[in-house]
Amino acid sequence: MKRDHEWYTATVKETKVGPPPALWIDWVEWEGPIPQQSPVEKVQRIEPEKRRADVERGHLRSKFLNEQYAKWKDAGGDEARLKEFGFIDKSHAEFAKIVWEGNNRWFQQYLDRPLSKTGLYLDNTVNETSEYAVDLPADLATGDYLMRVNIARVPDMPAERSHLMFVEASPIDKDDRALLATRQVAATLENPEVVELPFKVRPGGPRKFILMEKRPLKKEGISLPGRTRLIKDARQRDPALWIDWIEVKGPLQAADSMSILAGKSGKSADARDIIERFALRAFRDNPPQPGYIDKLVNLFEARLKAG
Repeated sequence: MKRDHEWYTATVKETKVGPPPALWIDWVEWEGPIPQQSPVEKVQRIEPEKRRADVERGHLRSKFLNEQYAKWKDAGGDEARLKEFGFIDKSHAEFAKIVWEGNNRWFQQYLDRPLSKTGLYLDNTVNETSEYAVDLPADLATGDYLMRVNIARVPDMPAERSHLMFVEASPIDKDDRALLATRQVAATLENPEVVELPFKVRPGGPRKFILMEKRPLKKEGISLPGRTRLIKDARQRDPALWIDWIEVKGPLQAADSMSILAGKSGKSADARDIIERFALRAFRDNPPQPGYIDKLVNLFEARLKAG
């Protein structure tokens, strides 16, 4: 800094002006406003039958530990030798036995279902299959998205159990869930139907979206598999829904978002159905007055006409 000042002072004395210019500008231009680049719309295909591998791993691990427990017993059941058979202590060994006895029937029953190799049964007797969570990346572009689910109803199961529930899980507490939509499923296993579920990805908002058979969202003292296994009637216990595949599409362009809101037919009745479901969620499951819905539908129609 000192040398620069001395050089500048000396140059001023010599030239009466200062140092010679070091840069020359020919011209300057500016451009704008630059249009914001829209995120590229993508379609992600998910094959939920991969969840079967989780069931297989859990079943094989439990089977192995049960066999080790039997070997330990056959060897005399000496607690000093527990580590030779893969156990930390006696309580660990006995717990492995209890887990096997509690899970074996249900895990094997799921694995024996032929379509578990090509899709996912929403089976409440097994924790790994009681729901399917779609975890989206944290840096995913915000906007409107669409989840498409190819799904069918299991034969001979009650119609009241054929409702698919779509929820989002809080990024802070995965057990804090909000209902997004429910859909009744009538299609057969031979000819599944595609159910469309619109949702939003918001800044700092949920990135986990879950599919499950319709049930209360409140926490229970006993696990869902534990409660379900106590049910004697197979029609009330065994899986009622089967998912073939899942697609996530988005972020949707403006035209796609409008077509989803308006429904495939573009009629006000479709828009009313969507608005009623969103209003129900906004009012925390308290149904809004019909007049309020009428105002929202009228507003939607006015905006639609205005382009």
